[in-house]
Amino acid sequence: MDQLKVQVGKMHELDRHCVLLLDEISLSSGLHYEPHKGHISGYEDLGHLGRSEKVADHALVFLVRGIRKNWKQAIAYYFTSKTVSTLCLKKLDSRMKMKVKVAAAQLSYSVAACIETWVASGNLPSEAVHTAEFVHKVDSLFDSLNGYSFSVPEGLVFSELKKDMKI
Repeated sequence: MDQLKVQVGKMHELDRHCVLLLDEISLSSGLHYEPHKGHISGYEDLGHLGRSEKVADHALVFLVRGIRKNWKQAIAYYFTSKTVSTLCLKKLDSRMKMKVKVAAAQLSYSVAACIETWVASGNLPSEAVHTAEFVHKVDSLFDSLNGYSFSVPEGLVFSELKKDMKI
């Protein structure tokens, strides 16, 4: 993740926009002993949900992929046997959503207001106001995507972001 932060930090602001994806790939099954870990690899391994004695033949991969610029990065993977149960998939998805929720909390109205206040008081450079504007847009986007109504008063924030990103 540290390498991803470095690479994203070098990107243009609009090229940082991404989506969270889930993909599955088929693997050749096989077991081998890893002396540095002290265990046999090749079994189903669902991370925090534990390992089983089933031989893994698939990998379930969570990744982020750029919307405007073509880039992608795996952020989590799990070794599975055949298919993953709905319950396990929900638990894995919940864990990823929790990580996204933490990111959303960092990109909130309160954080943007705090940045603007620090800029106004001279504690942050004036360029930081651009970060505050970005945080406001992302916060508005999360709010618009979390709504329960199909009617959108005063326009859709997502449409505005699409124009900004030239999609």
